[in-house]
Amino acid sequence: MVGSTQFAALRNRDEIRTCKECGHVNSLFPVEGWGRPRQVRRTTAVRAAEAAMREAAVTDA
Repeated sequence: MVGSTQFAALRNRDEIRTCKECGHVNSLFPVEGWGRPRQVRRTTAVRAAEAAMREAAVTDA
């Protein structure tokens, strides 16, 4: 998931968006429209919570 957000950031760089043949600049990839940053933040929070619960379970055992 993080890779998808990283891809979008890479895709939106000017040197990537600009055609080397004709100089046409492609439009920005619609990151917000796809909701990827929000989804990445939520997934990151869930993974952190899961790791904390697993650590607590080992500590309590």
